[in-house]
Amino acid sequence: MTQSILNYRLSERDRGMFNPYLHEVLDAIESLRGSTGDELAFELLKRRDEFTSRFAFSIPTPETLRLVGAHSPLVEIGAGSGYWAACLTKMGADIIAYDLRVPGEESPWDWRSSNQWFDDTWFPVEEGDETEAERHAGRSLFLCWPPPEDGMAFRALKSYLDAGGATVIYIGNPESSGDGAFHRELARMKAAHIARTFSWPFVNEIVSVHLA
Repeated sequence: MTQSILNYRLSERDRGMFNPYLHEVLDAIESLRGSTGDELAFELLKRRDEFTSRFAFSIPTPETLRLVGAHSPLVEIGAGSGYWAACLTKMGADIIAYDLRVPGEESPWDWRSSNQWFDDTWFPVEEGDETEAERHAGRSLFLCWPPPEDGMAFRALKSYLDAGGATVIYIGNPESSGDGAFHRELARMKAAHIARTFSWPFVNEIVSVHLA
């Protein structure tokens, strides 16, 4: 059963945490309280593209951020806007973030160099592909919603493991992020933690930690 952000309650101790994405989504939910059930979910989903292009595909809650941050230092491949990296850094985590196409740094003369998902960055994302993972085998590898039916996540994982990496953190819906080869390789590792996140409505998202 999907665990929806509609049911999330932010604790008092976490209200001051840097996380504008979560705060804005919770404010949007509050503004829709006249709606109920699926109507509320569908009304919120109308704003999903707006939010994801500004922030990230996954809404980071403090609990999930603490889980990921506990495995610092980290290297994130396919970091997009770097929003997760920004939140994790604010919590004290050590993270390096890479993306093949850094948002906001594309050539105005070449639309193919642009990032199709995100408008700008929240963190100093470095330009780099999945092979960067092998250069940081001493860090935990973080992959948040790697592209579906794409070999990027698998190549990052293999590069990392072949270089001696030991800890992989994945966030996404296994049916719509990463490819079959990636999930089969991940399944060969020891699953230290698997849990559902408070995701966008109807999005069956998990966070998992795997050990080599």
